[in-house]
Amino acid sequence: MRQSLVNRSVMVLSGVFVAACIAFAVAVERGSQDAAVTIIAPGDMAPAVDVSAGATLYELRCERCHTLDESLAPLLEAEPGTDARAEYLKMLQRHRKSSAEENEPITDYLQSQMSTIDP
Repeated sequence: MRQSLVNRSVMVLSGVFVAACIAFAVAVERGSQDAAVTIIAPGDMAPAVDVSAGATLYELRCERCHTLDESLAPLLEAEPGTDARAEYLKMLQRHRKSSAEENEPITDYLQSQMSTIDP
């Protein structure tokens, strides 16, 4: 009798944990799809954009773990015809190391640094 109760409990708890994992994955994916994204092609950044805030945020949020080359790679290696900026913003949203408000300036800064990297 006890083993039957334990087996049922384990099965119920396993089901609850699996359902929670699925619910979390769905919630995270919906949140990244609902994020507002400004579509600007790489290199088409407005000249009036102040990238100093983005540089500070990049140093604070990204530089400890990623080099500038690593951070620029998705923007530089984007397939022709794709919106690299929008994809990069989605990636930052999923990465969750910076807030949605910080992602725009970080991406502006990285786009401003694209010309400093040797191809």
